[in-house]
Amino acid sequence: MRKEKRVSLGDRELTVRELTIRAIRELAASVEEGGEGDVFSEVAKMVSMCTSLSEEEALELAPSELKQVWQAVREVNADFFELASDLAAPLAKARKSSTNSSVSS
Repeated sequence: MRKEKRVSLGDRELTVRELTIRAIRELAASVEEGGEGDVFSEVAKMVSMCTSLSEEEALELAPSELKQVWQAVREVNADFFELASDLAAPLAKARKSSTNSSVSS
């Protein structure tokens, strides 16, 4: 069962949900393609994938609200962030090896 956490932002309450593998793949593909070019756009995209907020609504959050939502995103997606951290170096090495072998062919 996916993890969830409720976050109150003034008079609005959000449910932050754990990302699915499909959503993680979509997010990773977006980042690999260059994304929107800034970290806040990528954070807004991730927040929209975890909540009922649209990307535009996420971009309209005050920094204090974003911090509160982001803390909940990190909490319910702790397994993803740990896995991403563990896999980052081996994946980068595999990509580099793959790129080197295709260049030398």
